[in-house]
Amino acid sequence: MPQDWLRSIAPIFGGGTQYVETLDSILEFVEAHQPTTNELVMWHREAFSNVSSRESIMRRLRYLEQVGFLRRENDHWDLEEAGRDYA
Repeated sequence: MPQDWLRSIAPIFGGGTQYVETLDSILEFVEAHQPTTNELVMWHREAFSNVSSRESIMRRLRYLEQVGFLRRENDHWDLEEAGRDYA
């Protein structure tokens, strides 16, 4: 699947008008804290009032990992190349 096509889809929280703000928030939090998976899941639950399902959160994180915004190493999350370029 072409990388540009993947980046054109935004299956993250916030709805059609909030994708950019949501992505900005996630990347800022990850860059500042290099959180564990549990910390990142808890942050999502606190940041988005209608979000509670761990699996739903993990689907979004895997998407951001797949398109190169985030990476997970030893259960800590950090920015990947596209995330650093974007930020």
